[in-house]
Amino acid sequence: MIGCPAEGDALISLDDTTAWDDEGDAYDAYYVCGPVDFGRAGPYGKLRRIVQSITLGGSTATITITPIGDDQSYDDQAHEETLVAVDGTNQRIQADPAVTGQRFQYRVDVEDFDGLVEFGTADITMIPKRSGR
Repeated sequence: MIGCPAEGDALISLDDTTAWDDEGDAYDAYYVCGPVDFGRAGPYGKLRRIVQSITLGGSTATITITPIGDDQSYDDQAHEETLVAVDGTNQRIQADPAVTGQRFQYRVDVEDFDGLVEFGTADITMIPKRSGR
C-alpha cells in the first residue's frame, strides 16, 4: 500500500513498519474509501455491513473498520479485529454498523503489523429507507 503526504512529493510505503514522518514519528497506516455509490442519486438508508478482504504477508495485524455516514465518523461503531496468519493468509473482516444517511464511506486502520498487509475487494450493504404514501 502506497501513500503520500499532504505536503511534498514523496511516496511512502504504508506496509513498511520502519517508515517515519518528517518529525521522526511513526505514521498511522490507514485509508478511507471514497463515497460509495448506491445509485438513484443518494437514497437515504442505513449502512449495515462492510466486509473487507485482507491478505497478510506477516504473522499478525490489527485491523479497525470505522463507518462514516454523511461525513461523520462513527467511532463508537468501529470494529477491531486482530488477524493472525495461522488462520490463513487470505482473510475477511466483517463490521456490522447501523449508520443512517445518504453518503457512506469507511476508514480502515492497520496497527501492530509485522509485514505486508494487502487489501482486496470489499462488499458494502446499505438498506434503503422505505417510503410510503
